[in-house]
This record gives sequence, structure tokens and C-alpha cells, in this order.
Amino acid sequence: TALTLWATVSAALLCRSLGYRRALRHAGVASDKEAHTGVGSRLGGVAVSVGRDRGGSIDSGSGVASGSAVGSVHGAGGSVVVSGGSGITDVHSAIGDSASIESALGSLVMKMLQGKGPTVSSISDAARSRMDVHDAVHRLSGRLPLEISNLMHATGLGLDSGKATVGRDDVDEQSLQRAREMLNSMIKEAWKDLDSTILQCKEFEESNRGTFNQVTSDMARLSSQTADLSRKKASATASMSSHDSTAATIRSSLEKAGQSYDRSHAQNIAHLNELRNDSSVITYLLDLLQCEGGAAFSQISRSGTATGAAGVVICSTADGLELNSGDHTVQSKLANITMLMTPRAKLALEAAVRQSQAALQMLMQQSPKTGIANGVAKSLLPVQEEPRSGQWKKCVDGTPNCEKLRDMISLQWGKLKDELDALQKEMDMNLISWQKRQSNLAVQLQTAVSAKTAAMEMLAEVVSSMSINTQDQSQKEEHYLQVDHTYKSKMAECKDKVSEILFTNICASRKLRNAMLEKSKTSPPSKIRDCDVTDFRSDECSVDCDDTCPGTDPLSCGGTQNLTRRVVVAPNSLGVRCPALESTKRCNQFKCPVDCAQSIWSGWSKCTKECGGGLQSRTRSVVAKPRNGGEECDSSVEER
Repeated sequence: TALTLWATVSAALLCRSLGYRRALRHAGVASDKEAHTGVGSRLGGVAVSVGRDRGGSIDSGSGVASGSAVGSVHGAGGSVVVSGGSGITDVHSAIGDSASIESALGSLVMKMLQGKGPTVSSISDAARSRMDVHDAVHRLSGRLPLEISNLMHATGLGLDSGKATVGRDDVDEQSLQRAREMLNSMIKEAWKDLDSTILQCKEFEESNRGTFNQVTSDMARLSSQTADLSRKKASATASMSSHDSTAATIRSSLEKAGQSYDRSHAQNIAHLNELRNDSSVITYLLDLLQCEGGAAFSQISRSGTATGAAGVVICSTADGLELNSGDHTVQSKLANITMLMTPRAKLALEAAVRQSQAALQMLMQQSPKTGIANGVAKSLLPVQEEPRSGQWKKCVDGTPNCEKLRDMISLQWGKLKDELDALQKEMDMNLISWQKRQSNLAVQLQTAVSAKTAAMEMLAEVVSSMSINTQDQSQKEEHYLQVDHTYKSKMAECKDKVSEILFTNICASRKLRNAMLEKSKTSPPSKIRDCDVTDFRSDECSVDCDDTCPGTDPLSCGGTQNLTRRVVVAPNSLGVRCPALESTKRCNQFKCPVDCAQSIWSGWSKCTKECGGGLQSRTRSVVAKPRNGGEECDSSVEER
């Protein structure tokens, strides 16, 4: 009895195993070998065909392989999905034989959400081809209605401590049809949830990446501005130092030129005063030595008669020739005049006296007997052997000719006057030259000081801009990290949710349905045709951007897009109905870029040089700074 029972059970298990494989093939699930090398499947440049669940038949499509990046093709009416350059040659090869199929499929889901991976149908096909019935039962454990759970046990698909239960062959057909309808309904609702979830995730992804791109653009602009401001700071610092050095050099030149002029002017003033004094003294002497009708010098009374014979005589002293008088009053005046005379004036007076003495001697030689020369009485003073009362002088000459002496002294006065006028003219020319040089240096100094001031103002403006720029960079970096963190967190959540709906609620339900209906005579898997559609195609967004974003309500900002898709495989009465072919989603949920706005150019500045070639500059200010990825400002300074 035991041997008979053992043989019966073994035969049943063997038959069940063979029947299970046939059922999988009728359900459209290829084996591992068939999935890689089955009907129409060739990698490396020809075609890739993946079996899909179409009433037990294996649909084949055509695909194109190019080099190392081969497009993955799925037979949903010839729908093609190409993953160029991403390293995904085909959805099946991307999954491979890894123990973690769900992880590999999750990666494909993430790429699909980012808009650079395969379609939803492609991922669904790949998941179902890698999913066996036991995996589907595990995924749906605790989620199915009681009626379906009971039917699973009846058909041998239930789980008992991780092992498949043995089913019956006499399963009620009506129960199978109710299970089909219920599972079809579950798949359709799951498809609806999948569409909603994908659209929400797409909205988030587009909004976040739009903001992210703006932030990265702003960061790049701020980085460029920082480099430009650093260059301007160095330039302003160097310019300030250069102009400061130039101003110091000009000040030194101005000071040295002023000191040189002051020294020369002081010397000229002293010389001028001497000449003026000498001229005044000689003028006073000429006023003192008045001639009376050609007579010899004598003291003249107020009445016009001579009061004494003591005339002015020429005396020889240790210092040279001088005029002397026997009259005490006249002698006192002559002494005062002599004291006021400078050496130059004394030399001029001595020259005049010598010339007068020479003229007198000439006259005396012409009239030696009478002692009269041109009506002038000859009166020689006796030669004194010893000097008078402390005066070292010898008065050996007679009284000079008055008019001749005055002429000689007048001639010396004229020379002094000419020298005085020449000195005064030279001083006037020196003053004009100094004033011109002083004015020129002052202009140069003012230019250097103005340039230094402009450089200081530029430096202060640059430092202020750098401070603002640094603060903006810090804020942008913080915003960058926040946006990127939110993106990674939300997209991981989206991937998990989409994967759960796609792999469990759709793929596993469909896998279970087809396995259960293997026992159906009315609706075996070979007769079931489920709906298949393309991915949504979007129209243009109603707005380019929205400054109210991001708001508290994601539906309150941005524009809308109309979405459409078409039916690839029309369902029959036994299959899953088609989902909605039209929908809408939010779009462009990010702030509008603001380009830099600048004022018109100012007028050209005054040239930096009066001659020899200089520079002119003009400026313009920033009216509005760029934001949200807007175009950066052009140069605010031009030179020519």
C-alpha cells in the first residue's frame, strides 16, 4: 500500500510539473533560455523579441541594435523603446540572472520616471517574464479576496508553509470566471493608480529638475562673477597703488620745484633789494651833489650864495677812492650814504669818481699856468703825511668837475637801473614759468588723486559686490542641497510606489490569473487578450514658467499639459479593459528666469591726458540682477 501510494504521488507531481511548464508557455512566459535566445531573439545588431502575455501567444516585434547600446523592443504592436548610451542593451539583459530581480527592475523604473529609460509596458513584460507563479502568489499574499484565495488552493496555487498545495482538477468554471473578472478589475484599478502615480512623480521630477537647473545655472553664474570680481579687485588694488605712487611722485616733484623756486626767488629778492637800495643811495647822492652854474662843489646856502670854500674833494683811502668834504654837514651826509652803500654801489661810485678824476687831470694838463680848467677854480689840498683824526686817507686831488662827476655817477645809476629791470624781468619770467609748472603738476596730481579715488570707489564696490555674491552663493548652495535631497528622497519614494503597483498589483495579478485559468475551459489564457497602450504623449505646456511656484498647493502653480496615448492591442471580452487614453498634468512649475537688465551707457569721461594719448571711459549700472537661471550681465565699463 505504501509503495502504491508513493508511486501515485510521484506520478502526480511529475505530471503537474510538466503541465505547469506547458501552462507557462501557453501564458506567454518564456524560459530563461527562451528569454535570451528564443524566437527571434538575437543580440549584437539584429533583433530582440520578448514574449508577451497575449492569450498564450508570443508576440514578436522588430528592434534595432547599434554597437554596444542596443535598443530594447517589445511586441506591443511593434512599440519600440531605445535606451541609447545608458548601457542598457535590452530590458531582459539589464535584469540578467541576478538574484535581486526587483532591484534591477527598480533601476529601470527610476530611469523611466526620469524620461531616459524603457516604457512601462517594456518593464512590465520584463518583470512578468522573470516572475514565476510562486513569486506572484507570495507578492499577493494577504491582498486577495477570500474567494480568490480559496480558488487558488483549489487550483493548487495556494501556499502552505512555502510549498505549493496540490489542487483539484474539478474546479468550478463559474468560480474561475468570477476570479478572472475580479483579477481583471484589480489590474485595471492598479493601472489607474499607476497612471496617477507616474503623472504625479513626473510632475515632481520636472518641477524639481527645472528648479535644480536654475539653481545650478545661478551657481555657475555666481562662480563666474566671483572670479570676475576677484580679477576686478586685484585690478582696482593695483590701480590704486599705482595712482598713489604717481601722486606721491608728483607731490615730491611739486615740493622740490617749489623749494627750488623759493630759493631762487629769495636770492633774486635779496639781489633786487640791494639794487633798489643802491639805486636809491645813488639817487640821493645825485640829489646831494647839485652843481651851481658849473662851479665846483660847495655848500650852498638857502639864499643861493656860497657859505664856504670847503668843497667836495676826492680822497684815496685803504678801501679805495671816496668823496670827502670839509663841511661837517655835507661830510655827515656823505658818511651816511657810504654806510648805506653795498659793495656793488661802492664799486660803482669809485668807478664814477675815477672817471671824474681822470677828466679833471686832463683839464689841469690843458691849463697848467692859470690853474683854471673850463671855468673851474683849481684848488689843490695839501698832501697830508699823516691821516686826520683816525681817518686813513690822502686827499691829494683837487675839487672834481661837478657836472662830470654827476654824469659819471648817473651813468653808474643807469647801469644799476638796467640790472634792476633785467632782474625784475627775470623774476617775472621765473614766476610765470613756476606758476605754469605748478599748474601742470597740480593738474597731474588732481588726475592721479581722482584716479586713485575712482580705484578706491571701484575697490569698495567690488568688495561690497563680493560680499553680496558670497552670500548669494551660500544661499544657492543651501538651496542646491535642499532641492537635490528632496529629489532623491521623493524619487526613491516614487520608484518604490511605482514598482509595487507595477510588479505586484499588475504583473503578479496577471501572472496569477493566467495560471489559475489554465484549468478553465471557457477562458483559458490562450483566449485572453488584454488591452495594451502606448505611453502618454504630451502637448505644449500652457505656460513657460510661473513666479508663484513653489506654492503650498502643487496644483495652484504652473501650467497644464494635455496627455494622449493610443491603443496598441485592443482587448477582447475576457481581457483587461483599456485605461483612460487622455489625461492632464501640471507642467513648468518653476519660477521664470530673469535676465540681467542694464541702464544705457553714460557719456564718455574726460580724457586722462591733455596730449600724448589717454583714455576715456563710460559706464552703465545694473538695473535688475539675473535670477532663476537668467542671462548674466555684460560688461558695465568700456574704455577707448
